[in-house]
Amino acid sequence: MMNKLNTGILITAFVGILVVSFFFAGEKSELSSIKIGDKTWSVEVVSSISDRSRGLSGREFLEKDSGLLFIFPKEDVQGIWMKEMNFAIDIIWVNEDFKVVGIKKDATPDTYPTVFRSEAPVLYVLEINTGEADMAKIEIGTLVEIFTNTP
Repeated sequence: MMNKLNTGILITAFVGILVVSFFFAGEKSELSSIKIGDKTWSVEVVSSISDRSRGLSGREFLEKDSGLLFIFPKEDVQGIWMKEMNFAIDIIWVNEDFKVVGIKKDATPDTYPTVFRSEAPVLYVLEINTGEADMAKIEIGTLVEIFTNTP
């Protein structure tokens, strides 16, 4: 009798956890910030495979002074495409030493299926509104500061 009760409680708890996980799976990632030179952007951090694959696809716009920061599990050459994008962006590749190692300005939706790749291994990729890289005077070698709200 006691084992059936314990089993029932465990199954109920497991189903409850699954339901809660399902509802919160689509929640936006935590907001953080990134500073390059004198310019700071509020960024949504994406680190899961599915979130990185989706990126900004399907969104109508990106707020001014905001971006999407991809964090990869290890430093490697990373590619970005414009699949299902509705606006142009600047793409900034950053290595594990927090230096800009690549910049693609004005990547437009009509470039899909082209994949823009970093020439050097990177740990981070920043997507911002087109023109913001020029306004912030971002160049190869520029140092980057990342302030994440994730543990």
